[in-house]
Amino acid sequence: MDPLNEFYFHAAIYVLGLSWALLALSPIGIGSCCVLAYPLGQAIWVSISIALVLSPIPFTRDVLFGSVASVMLAGTGLSLRTNWRGWDSPRSSPLRSPSTAILFSGLFGASAWLATRFSMTVWTNDSHAVLGIGRSIAHYGEIATTLGPELASRGLFQAILQGMSIFLDTPFLSANPAVLALSATAAFLVLGLRGLAGPGRASTPAVALVVLTTAAISTPYFVIVQYFYLHETYAAGVYLLLAASCFWLAEIERNPAWLPFAFVFALALSWHRVETPLITMIFLAMAIVPSRLPRCILNWGLAIHSSLVLVWLTILHGLRSAGDYHSIRGIKQVLTPQSISLIALGVATATLVIFALQHPRFAGLRTITPKLITGVLCVSLVPAFIWKFDLLSQGLMSTLTNMASLSWGGVWCAFLALGLMSVLLRRPPHSAILSLGPVATLAFILLLATQQHFRVSWADSGNRMLTYLIPTYSFSLLMVYGWELLGIRAEPRADASVEHRHATH
Repeated sequence: MDPLNEFYFHAAIYVLGLSWALLALSPIGIGSCCVLAYPLGQAIWVSISIALVLSPIPFTRDVLFGSVASVMLAGTGLSLRTNWRGWDSPRSSPLRSPSTAILFSGLFGASAWLATRFSMTVWTNDSHAVLGIGRSIAHYGEIATTLGPELASRGLFQAILQGMSIFLDTPFLSANPAVLALSATAAFLVLGLRGLAGPGRASTPAVALVVLTTAAISTPYFVIVQYFYLHETYAAGVYLLLAASCFWLAEIERNPAWLPFAFVFALALSWHRVETPLITMIFLAMAIVPSRLPRCILNWGLAIHSSLVLVWLTILHGLRSAGDYHSIRGIKQVLTPQSISLIALGVATATLVIFALQHPRFAGLRTITPKLITGVLCVSLVPAFIWKFDLLSQGLMSTLTNMASLSWGGVWCAFLALGLMSVLLRRPPHSAILSLGPVATLAFILLLATQQHFRVSWADSGNRMLTYLIPTYSFSLLMVYGWELLGIRAEPRADASVEHRHATH
């Protein structure tokens, strides 16, 4: 087992993502490109792998690495062509700060090297299942029907990544959770600062608020464990944060260059867990329906996203129906063929509704769509409690008991209080996806308690699914209190960005 193999793998993912992120170098800046490079590279790598696995093309190491190299070269060429004009003028060059790219890339490389040298991976039975699925797919070059039942209880994204250990001659990717967590922390810092100070700006109070918030959400033991836990839940929360924040930045800056990132991250989120396709549609509806951005980009992004998700759900339905009922863990699977069909129906219906709401006759509903979605999900809890009172009340008490345990610490109480008080504050424009999205997700998680038992344990599904909320909810609080404390005002400018003005006191 050579740790360098895994280090080279993470470095390749970073370069792959950066080669395509640089297409948006001028509109979003070099710092944003660098911090989004690794999660973007993961999404592209997994997308290529899934395409090869589901196609007649052999899924081997040489074919995969050759395909990745081709995509990387294509991204590099397009980025060079897109940014070529500015290179002959130091003043107009979008690469006016190459030291920023060197700094971010150097920090990433050093962090990834340390993570591969000192493995601190946390394991549970689910971790072994994720690793087993991924290595089986990589070994046989296809998804065997016997994996259908197991894939019905988890997503494909992290399994595909762990399957790369076969091609790297290593037992598993020990540093993958830690490297993603480090990238997510860097993204939280940079995107948070951009949301508070604006593009290319930084103030001491804004930096202090972002750093303090980042430190606060990283203090609970339960959250720290997620940084090293070989599982898909925290990774799903990372991609949820990235998708939601990119949608919001696109809206607040009136900058469509953020949208490709947002849709790629949304697709990655949908492939992470069995319930994430529906959670993703909740956020897509909140982002797309009230948006002022070009409808062509939004509609094409939604159509491609929904089509790819429905293709996977159709394949999963076939695998689940054809496979036997044996599971790697030997327990009951989450999804049946019927429930997979219902999820696919939900994705298709939500897509059609989003398209329909763009008709002029529904103009009055667009701005209140996020509130309607959140209200419907919250109100649905009432009949759900009546229908399955014992199960839901037990699930709610288990979740509250888990949150009150020492593993969560006391930070969540402060964050909950801040969330309740934020109702009295003025919210940043177009921030419903950040503020109402986590509320709708929490209601959705509670509704899932009607289908399975939650228990008192840090590894309980309900407890782990709360990690969906932590990054996005924290980012929302940072924006609400940051805009209020810094006195930020936003006025649209003629160049389709946003001018941040600070109120004078």
